Amino acid sequence: MRSEVRPVVLFVDDERMLLDTVQDLLFREYDVVTANSAKEGLAILEHREIPLVVSDLRMPTTDGIAFLREVNLRAPTTVRFLLTGHADLDTAVRAVNQSSIFRLLIKPCTPDDLRAALRAGFEQRRLIHGDRELLAGRVTELSASLIHAERLAMIGTMTAAMSHELNNVLAVMCAAVDEVRMLYDAGKMVDEETVTLLETGERRLRQHAGGVLGLARTNRATSGRLDLGDTVRSVVELLRSLGIARRVTLGVASDGPAWTTGNRGEIEQLLINLVKNAIEAIEDSGRRSGTVMVEVHPGEDIEIVVRDDGSGIPPDRLDTIFEPFFTTKVAGRGTGLGLHVARQIVLAHQGTISVTSEPGRGTRFSIRFPLAGA
Repeated sequence: MRSEVRPVVLFVDDERMLLDTVQDLLFREYDVVTANSAKEGLAILEHREIPLVVSDLRMPTTDGIAFLREVNLRAPTTVRFLLTGHADLDTAVRAVNQSSIFRLLIKPCTPDDLRAALRAGFEQRRLIHGDRELLAGRVTELSASLIHAERLAMIGTMTAAMSHELNNVLAVMCAAVDEVRMLYDAGKMVDEETVTLLETGERRLRQHAGGVLGLARTNRATSGRLDLGDTVRSVVELLRSLGIARRVTLGVASDGPAWTTGNRGEIEQLLINLVKNAIEAIEDSGRRSGTVMVEVHPGEDIEIVVRDDGSGIPPDRLDTIFEPFFTTKVAGRGTGLGLHVARQIVLAHQGTISVTSEPGRGTRFSIRFPLAGA
């Protein structure tokens, strides 16, 4: 018979006797992993997923608050407990503010209290994962919309030229149809079926050309009032929560409410595209860390700034980055349509987009949108 997988709990304490007692107490319900120091605990976290950590407060070298703060940075979905026999208000405040602990447990902690706390901790873990799955679904939706927009942009670019050529063909075909009709009217040997086929082909080609041109036109979605500051914060939080910005410092700054009129989904696509480009620019620079900042400055209009300290863009390429199919990324890492689509979204919202960059120092995109009317 297949044995049931037990939930994993990591206990970190410099007292070996306490760790042995916990293992004896909980081994039937939990897979209890133990560590004698913060260093040993972090090493365990490097090699396996730990859903719940219980750490002693007072330990040599690194105390429990500093240890759990590092756990929070490395594994933000791990639920964290602090166990101490020296609880006071200052300890509680530091534990919550610095380590974002779930609960503070006081020694001696009875078996019933410990089991109840662990059950609550795993329920919290379940809720966290549920929220992350919802966030992941939201980002998937946004990414799918961006891909779809890029595909439409590619179709628009290609089919606009194609439609021009089709209309040239139609001009020749129309002349041929007129000639056949004149021959038929003159009693020459042209059968009606051939004429009908030519006329049908003419109509179908015209319909095809019209449909292709329709695909090339922008289809504006429903718009409404929205706060760009709130939109920016939501996008940044999504990217942070899903670990997309794991290797960079992703910051956001807003000078206050920034109301405009537009389609939130399209602007989210724009922001995700620009922020992901900035993150990838840092990764492409070869550095292990960097900074991406997104700022919102309301004034006579609303300026959104996305800046990074990544690899930068060569001066001779700045004039072409918004053209379709242009990319500075390695093969297979982009369609070359992202910035083209971004500009189309900005223009559709009566905005402007500009870029400045310095190779090796970073890039700054500035997007301006009009303020919404009162």
